[in-house]
Amino acid sequence: MSNKDYFKGNVMSNDNDKDKARLFNLIAKILMMVVDGTRDPKSVADVLQGILNQPQQKSAFSPVAFIGKGWSFAEARNPRSAALGLFDDYSKVKLSKDWLEGERHVDGETRRTRILADTTHTPLNADHFFDLWNNKEKIPEDWKKVEGVITFDGDVLRNPCGRRCVLYLCWSGGQWVLDCDWLGDGWFANYLSAVLAS
Repeated sequence: MSNKDYFKGNVMSNDNDKDKARLFNLIAKILMMVVDGTRDPKSVADVLQGILNQPQQKSAFSPVAFIGKGWSFAEARNPRSAALGLFDDYSKVKLSKDWLEGERHVDGETRRTRILADTTHTPLNADHFFDLWNNKEKIPEDWKKVEGVITFDGDVLRNPCGRRCVLYLCWSGGQWVLDCDWLGDGWFANYLSAVLAS
């Protein structure tokens, strides 16, 4: 089998690979146009830089793939949270209950509104949750001492019944467990929001 045949048989095997091959061909054509002098290098570089500068909107976390049919993102990701990349070290993440504002409990929607209104901190999102779930060695050891749950409020999911929910992790029975909690419930001090100082 020639390299060309191998490329066709493997790279063109699914839609994602077809998109990658198309992108590669487009980049090659653009570069040839720059070399031939039919496209201005600065203009091409500016367009590409603009693409790089765009915030990435797509999440690595898929509600359907991870949880199941009928789950989705309920709304666009919080912009401050969307700008956060993943971390090698999560030890600087604060587990906050500042959203209580002296109250014993509040409903989940009020809680999330308060978390997003706090411009001194940025809530972690579903991608951070997914990163920690898949790389549990990254979860700070002291998070195991939390007597409650750790929420990721940068994203809201919608369950098959239409309820808005937030992902959380908790240490229980000697292992990490996960769930989504409905924002219509009352949320107490043992619901700690994972946030990063802005």
